[in-house]
Amino acid sequence: MAAGKRAKEKGKKPSRTHFRRCRGSLASAQGEALAQVRRGRPDHQDADSVSKRAEANLNQQGQRQQAILATIPEIIMEVDSNKFYVWANSAGLEFYGPDVVGKEAAYYFEGEQDTYAKVESLFKGDESVIYLESWQRRRDGQKRLLAWWCKVLKDFQGRTIGALSTARDITDQKITETALRESERKYRELIESINDVLYSVTEEGEILFVSPSAEGVFGYALEEIAARNFMSFVWPEDIPLVQKALADIISGRMYPSEYQMVKKDGTRVWVRTSSRLIPGEGGTKGRITGVLVNISDRKRAEQELEQHRLRLEEMVQERTAELVRTRQQIENILHSAGEGIFGLDLEGRLTFINEAGARLLGWRADDLIGQEIHPLIHAARLDGTPCAWEECPIRHVLTAGVPCSEARAQCRRKDGTFFYAEFTGVALLAGDSPIGAVIVFRDITERSRAEEERKKQVEDLEKFNKAMIGREMRIIEIKEEVNRLCLELGREPKYPIIWK
Repeated sequence: MAAGKRAKEKGKKPSRTHFRRCRGSLASAQGEALAQVRRGRPDHQDADSVSKRAEANLNQQGQRQQAILATIPEIIMEVDSNKFYVWANSAGLEFYGPDVVGKEAAYYFEGEQDTYAKVESLFKGDESVIYLESWQRRRDGQKRLLAWWCKVLKDFQGRTIGALSTARDITDQKITETALRESERKYRELIESINDVLYSVTEEGEILFVSPSAEGVFGYALEEIAARNFMSFVWPEDIPLVQKALADIISGRMYPSEYQMVKKDGTRVWVRTSSRLIPGEGGTKGRITGVLVNISDRKRAEQELEQHRLRLEEMVQERTAELVRTRQQIENILHSAGEGIFGLDLEGRLTFINEAGARLLGWRADDLIGQEIHPLIHAARLDGTPCAWEECPIRHVLTAGVPCSEARAQCRRKDGTFFYAEFTGVALLAGDSPIGAVIVFRDITERSRAEEERKKQVEDLEKFNKAMIGREMRIIEIKEEVNRLCLELGREPKYPIIWK
């Protein structure tokens, strides 16, 4: 060691011969030779022969060890008590470079490290193997993580002379492990955040894996779930369905299944499972993996919808029956009414007409349906002047939605004869918009003639009344003249005037 220090002080690297001294094999061989000399007291020539054989054996063992060290892929490094590298195998020289021997180990450290503190016990004689990980600078300047196994080296007197360490580059392994841990973390977070249950079971139903969300679905702890067979959770009435589904999955057919399972509290929960078979390797059985979704809310909603649908159908049937009755009543009213009643769409086409209306117009009801009613029957106004569709009060009902009452016109029958009619109309509305109209009409021919006769009589009476009133006024004037003359003659008026 002193020679090594002196070599460093002179700026030279310690020789490999110096650093390989004190090898145990040579010391053992020399000790064996001396023991033979003492036992047998051989002559000087025999002692030289034994020493040469021991040295030959030592060289052979050294060469063999060097060959073994050269083929070991791990890095092997030796440091002295000052933590300077004094030897490296071929893997070490390849990693650090050929000039590694003679340099302090810390020269290759990357970043702040407590490596020396971790191995300090070795240099105090601790003979245990110490494992540590250290970032090192490779010969190409790259930062690499090495895993080290360090062991103390001692001389014949048991004094610590350094340490021997093997190392393996675990950078890629660490990167892979880190990526794997990150992937596992994300997968775990994903599994824990999914409300649906992920599961894996054997072909016999033994549970291999179940995600944490199963606890919320079934009310059991994961350990309780994993200890049971999948089929033990299935509602007894649905077991045949699930057994058939599993058999289909094992045979390669995939489809979702819906059935009931039993919770810890005994209540049932509706689930929907989608599964597939993962084939086994090397003749082993496969496993079934899938997703289980709690569809109880959906099933309850479907049941409620079904109840509402049935109730709605009942209401529709009741309403339909009511409408049929109402329609029948309306038809009875229409058929029994003495007045004509018909309906129009927005284009003025007739949609229905009662028997009385068809009879007034001289048509069969079926022949009128779908025809434009205005040019067919609305011939003219009462005075005989033509009435265009744009001026027709019925059109005003259709377009403006304003009712009309006691509108009169001349109507034409099918045979070409005319009659006087009076119309009353109301609009059919959808919201605020008219979609048609209902018109009630009646034959007022006789009433119109009677009204004309009464009108003529009234006119004649008015003329006679005027004539009579004129005569009375003249008589009053004459009486007033006579009374005036009497007063002038000093006499009493002869005629009393009652009305003036």
